[in-house]
Amino acid sequence: MVDPIPHSASPGDAHAPSADTMSEAALREGVARFKWYSPIDFGGGVIARGNFNGSDLNSINFGLGRWDYILRRNLPSLVGKRVLDIGCNSGIFCVEMARMGAVDVVGVDSSAAWPGWVAQAEFVKAALEWRCQTRYPVRFVDADMAAIPDLDLGRFDVVIALCCIYYLKDEPLQRLVNHLARNTETLVLQGNTNRNDQSPEVLRRATPGYLNRAMRQAGFSHVSVDRPLFYGRPCVVASHRPPPRLAPLPRRDRLRLWLRRWI
Repeated sequence: MVDPIPHSASPGDAHAPSADTMSEAALREGVARFKWYSPIDFGGGVIARGNFNGSDLNSINFGLGRWDYILRRNLPSLVGKRVLDIGCNSGIFCVEMARMGAVDVVGVDSSAAWPGWVAQAEFVKAALEWRCQTRYPVRFVDADMAAIPDLDLGRFDVVIALCCIYYLKDEPLQRLVNHLARNTETLVLQGNTNRNDQSPEVLRRATPGYLNRAMRQAGFSHVSVDRPLFYGRPCVVASHRPPPRLAPLPRRDRLRLWLRRWI
């Protein structure tokens, strides 16, 4: 097994922020310094705006808007659980899962894909700990997701991988899913059916059908797809036991999807 790279070993992370050293000025400086994939509301009127089209706070494709729209309802109870977030980026979902009761959350991403992500994720964690006056059991590992089977990360109760693993080629993708099937009870993947978001080859691996087959081939006995009408980022949930029945989408979300489709 290969030892994972601890976050303290990441380039430029020698002076990672902490809740003890955070301040309103440091928070605003950090928000201005980083490039943001997803928007984050840090409270007190401080908002990190996403750098991508449509990545506003109300978006159902980015940030906690996406989390509240489709991801939260596809997760089992996280109370007392150990959780892995593959492709965690800024770490906001790691913090959110800690808030949901997880006792150990590990976020994995790669500096090759998003330079400086560890410092950014540590900043997000520290800022929210400072704002909320608490501590979150979250840590970060800098590694390529294809290398996860070779890392000594242990077993997890729940693993999430949102809009990321389909960038791997077929063989390393299946190897990763096979590894996760042996080391977790529940795996939540998010695909992408938006044709303009990626190449045809990546799109092939991002479809619910492809991800469903990969999970079943890995040995998961129960696989379900949550694909709201007109929504391009469906969730595929695999488990070794029957999942709970999903609650229906709120009426306001169904209406919002319809409006986004036709306006």
